[in-house]
Amino acid sequence: MELELTRVDYTVVGVTNSNCLVLMPGNLPKEQCKVAIVDEDGVLQVFSIKKDEIVLHFKTLPGPPISSLKYVNGSGLNQGKIFVASKNEVRGYSQRGKLFLTFDSGLTEPISTMFVMDNDLFLCGKHIYTHYRDCREVGSYLCGDKIVDVVAFYSTKSRRLMSIIACEGRMCRILEHARVTCSLEVDTSPTILHLHEDDDSRSVLFGTIDGRVGILNVGNLQAFKGWLISNENNSSSINCMDSYDLNGSDTNQLIIGRQDGMIEVYQLSLNLNVEVIQKIFSFDCNERVTALKCGVIGEQGFNEILVTSYTGRVFGLTTQPISTHIDNSEGKYVFSTNSSEKIHKLRVDIEDLKTKILKEREKYQTSTQSFYNELSAIPLLTVNERFILDRESATYTLSIGIPTPIDFILIQCDAKIELMDEQKNSAVVSYTDSKQGNQTLVTYRCQMNVNNLELKVRTTEGERGTLAVYVTPMIQPKCSRKLTYDIRPLSLHYKLNKCDSNR
Repeated sequence: MELELTRVDYTVVGVTNSNCLVLMPGNLPKEQCKVAIVDEDGVLQVFSIKKDEIVLHFKTLPGPPISSLKYVNGSGLNQGKIFVASKNEVRGYSQRGKLFLTFDSGLTEPISTMFVMDNDLFLCGKHIYTHYRDCREVGSYLCGDKIVDVVAFYSTKSRRLMSIIACEGRMCRILEHARVTCSLEVDTSPTILHLHEDDDSRSVLFGTIDGRVGILNVGNLQAFKGWLISNENNSSSINCMDSYDLNGSDTNQLIIGRQDGMIEVYQLSLNLNVEVIQKIFSFDCNERVTALKCGVIGEQGFNEILVTSYTGRVFGLTTQPISTHIDNSEGKYVFSTNSSEKIHKLRVDIEDLKTKILKEREKYQTSTQSFYNELSAIPLLTVNERFILDRESATYTLSIGIPTPIDFILIQCDAKIELMDEQKNSAVVSYTDSKQGNQTLVTYRCQMNVNNLELKVRTTEGERGTLAVYVTPMIQPKCSRKLTYDIRPLSLHYKLNKCDSNR
């Protein structure tokens, strides 16, 4: 059973991170949803799509970067509410953009992830978990590991409120009343938690940094239950997940978005057997996926996967067949009146942007050649990077992403390392004879419109040093961002949460 989806591009926002997208469903089952998106500029915007046009409902002014966005469904006459977390503050908005809540959490560290359910609010920083009810603190927990995500739910048996935090140290901890009741160890670091609901059943899934999806046995609080998706193809880490019935099979599919831009849809049945899982769709958007949600968005009656990339592109993968726009007699694409008007408007907008760019460039040239003491400042280049150990291959995965296309990346190291070839890596590699003090000096020159690069680095056990990475974007004036990583003598060792006496 295969699934056919077609890409539809909608708009471009600022640079986005995880937990940046929510959908607000309509009153009817197949009614179009409203879309809420936040970005690193601190802007929250809510819009819908009518006749292939973006209808903006409201948009906030720029501010501090927003780390998390959540939506709570309303009941009866009460409309749903939007919650955003920025620094150590939580703000609440109505669907019309009215600010009804400004809550200072009083945390000593910025909020990294958030979960909202009814009157309960769960906030997590890097190491602090705090539970609030009606904006009053119920309890808190100080975690020794770095917290990456949190979810909460009511137990199906006891109806007790439980929460789960995923920790970077390969642990998932279950809490009740801000106290750890069970610690579940997994093989690798989790990146995201997801509540998969299908009919009357609920399962807690988690994605990992090495591209696998596991399921937790929360019912009896015993241990990790098993893997749903393995990493046989050396897939990239999982950034986001969602559950939705895309093909009308009365069973929710699992949709995942990966670090390397892959979007995959799996048909699974958790009631019968954990092993019953089948991939029915995959799509490579060639950009880092930060968030995805499923619903009826672009066209009423057609399900869709709405995706945001790190660079701010917002596009959908819709079930609406493209054959409705094909002339069978000639095999050509037939543009509707609205599509022709939209294309004409886009061409006019492009010409206006070119004119503005020329004016700003002339203004910059004039200011740099003047006799006044004016300085030209280059803004700090935003880089989304990871340097993590892959235990299976005994290598480190270096992942670098920036909002603009990459010109080249220079890698310099004073320790002995080996750079491995990656299947998706299309960059041109140039090795330079290193002088004294440099063991490695390599340049990766990227192809056009590439803003994400992944490569494997194999270190030598017992040697220490510093890996320096210079990221140069394809912009003017030329600038570069330096990233440094420590290579430790025991670089291929990893932490054990429990000591195995039989080894």
